[in-house]
Amino acid sequence: YIYGMHYRGRAQAELLAKKIPLKGRKRLVDIAGGPGTFSIMLCKHNKGLKATVIDRPQTLRVTREIISSYKMDGRVGTQEGDYLGDTFGADYDAGLLSSMFNQESPAVVKEILRKTHQALAPGGLVIVQEQLLNDEKTGPSLAALIGVNQLLHTPGGAAYSGQEMAEWMVEVGFGKVRRVPMPSPSPFIVLAGIKSA
Repeated sequence: YIYGMHYRGRAQAELLAKKIPLKGRKRLVDIAGGPGTFSIMLCKHNKGLKATVIDRPQTLRVTREIISSYKMDGRVGTQEGDYLGDTFGADYDAGLLSSMFNQESPAVVKEILRKTHQALAPGGLVIVQEQLLNDEKTGPSLAALIGVNQLLHTPGGAAYSGQEMAEWMVEVGFGKVRRVPMPSPSPFIVLAGIKSA
């Protein structure tokens, strides 16, 4: 399953690395980063950047294999943790939250955003990447179907709009929140915000 996530995510990871400039940033935390695909590609595209993938132990056993296959052991590390119960560390200057929020309630989403805010140094960049609804909540259909699935199979998950996510980011303390356009056929909406200095 983790290798499937990796193969499915490679094209989007390349795209994200080209769309989000991380020049000059040194430490990225990738929360619930699964196979580490996005951390690997962001580090490959940004000289001097190192990343830490936080996930559960059984996932990270596979993550480390994937990191080694890209010869990125010295730049992409792993840390065992659960985003619901653990904190994420401190003094990172970038944080990635990718494809994790639709399975959680608004209260849990905001708590994860708060903990990410705490983990970032002043001026730190947060990147939220999710299959979100448009602001009118009329589509796109894939995000809507994911939301229906989460309503059926998770305690509090749902489909959220880009506007809702941006408002929650501001609520927990991120400023300069903006959308980063993703070209078709990418199904993701990407939001970026800055922790105030």
